[in-house]
Formats: sequence, C-alpha cells, structure tokens
Amino acid sequence: MANSGSRGTSIVKAIEGLRMLIPPEGVATYVNGDLLPNRIPVRVFQATLPTVVADADGILKRTRRRTSIRVFDPRPGEPPSVYEIGIPVVETGDRWHVDIGQKVPLNMDRDNVQPSYFAGTSNAGIERDARGSARR
Repeated sequence: MANSGSRGTSIVKAIEGLRMLIPPEGVATYVNGDLLPNRIPVRVFQATLPTVVADADGILKRTRRRTSIRVFDPRPGEPPSVYEIGIPVVETGDRWHVDIGQKVPLNMDRDNVQPSYFAGTSNAGIERDARGSARR
C-alpha cells in the first residue's frame, strides 16, 4: 500500500499532466478549479496517417485516414509531445507539440509510436509545409 507521501506525489503529477491538455476551441476546461488557457496553433494542416478503428465486433483494425494536425509551441517546462485529440500520449524531444486529430497507433506498451509514423509530420515536414502556407 502506498504511503501518503507517494500518494500526494502521484496526485501532483496527475494534475501536472492534466494541465498539458489541449482542449478543443471554444471548450472551457478546468483543472483543479483553474481554467486552462486557450492555445493557438502555429500551424494546422491535413495529412493521411495510420490509425485504428473498431469493427462491428470491437476488434481494432489498422487503416489510414485523413485527419487534421495541429502544431503548438510547448509552454515553458512542457516536454514536446505527440497528442491524440488534445491528450498528450508520448514525449518526442522535438520542437513542437503535434496534436493528431484521430487515434494514434502506439506500440504494445503504449509508450511510443513507430518512427515512420511521423514521416509526414516530422519537424522538417512541418517547417517545409509551413513555409508554403499561411498560418491559421
């Protein structure tokens, strides 16, 4: 059984994680009574990426779907991460938060994505795409 010190640390870590959420536009999201600030993406674009969908029996099947990708500057102290519909799932060590607008296929341990997943959304790809398009 965990002692109260480790429980308190776990609660603090959980609240810190919740503060990293990127809520949808127009949705007021509160964490521990504090309103999360709106985040403005530095870039929004579409790409066709791998994902998984459940069939009629609930079995997950791999597929590819076109989705929205939103790119954000991390706030101070936030590790750049891959997000799945506004929820951080994997730290990347890259320059930006990359929010994928669909289910992100992870490995069996659910702690990483395949490097090839980001062929179209890597830092170089985002920078190249951003140079040719206006910001949102």
